[in-house]
Amino acid sequence: MRELENLRARIDKIDGQIVSLLNQRAEIAKRLGKMKKLSGKEIFDASREKIVFDRIKLLNEGPLSEKSLEKIYQTIIRQCREIQK
Repeated sequence: MRELENLRARIDKIDGQIVSLLNQRAEIAKRLGKMKKLSGKEIFDASREKIVFDRIKLLNEGPLSEKSLEKIYQTIIRQCREIQK
């Protein structure tokens, strides 16, 4: 039972780090959105998103599948794109 509590505590700590990193990413996305608006660029950039997805696939060492990570990142990118509007 102690190991279960330790593992859950580790997950809680990691979740805190993930939330912090996602918010940092969102802040940067917000700044990018402002820059894009000022320069007249579109918020959506398919080529940049492809680069992000390709990079994530290269970084993945498992156990999450490429498809799982792609789904996670689709959501992250979509939400960051919303922030840029």
